[in-house]
Amino acid sequence: MKRSKKKNYAIIVLIVLLIAIAVGYAAFQTVLTINGSVSTTADWDIKFTSAKLLDKDGKVVNEEAHGKAVVTTDTKVTATVKLAYPGDAVKLQTVITNEGNLDAKLTSINVDTSGLTDTDITVTPTAAGQAGLPSTGEKLAAGASCTSEFVVQWAPNSKKDSTLGSFDVTFTYDQDAQAITITPAHSHNPANP
Repeated sequence: MKRSKKKNYAIIVLIVLLIAIAVGYAAFQTVLTINGSVSTTADWDIKFTSAKLLDKDGKVVNEEAHGKAVVTTDTKVTATVKLAYPGDAVKLQTVITNEGNLDAKLTSINVDTSGLTDTDITVTPTAAGQAGLPSTGEKLAAGASCTSEFVVQWAPNSKKDSTLGSFDVTFTYDQDAQAITITPAHSHNPANP
């Protein structure tokens, strides 16, 4: 019985010692935690804000005589062009506005005239990078606008008395966000002895 008492005391002493070590270790241990959250506030909003047909003097055309251009949705302009005689032409002018808070960059412009079955009708963008048509890579800052123009013309030497067709112009913009590179760092400043 004496041996079992000694064993019990030894076990109790060991348990107390282990608890004391654990408490001592915990007393000199600190857990630091960083809790964070992230939110984004990007607003992508590139759209047509104006469309009109202009005559050779830059004046808005008479709708009955030459048709009209209308912004039908934020991303679509519908132009109905009426040309009265060979050589007649109008200029389709659109304004594209970046109403978002991200800068944009023009990545492509596609003028599809496959709907024009008659080669006597042409749709010609004004020179890229000048007053009429933006050039690929051109930036459109948040809040800025750009004007693009196309000339729709019935060939002056045409011998036809009427013709018709359709065309599509597609502008593709991508965000012009620049990635920010930040390198995480750690420094250790030992206490001065």
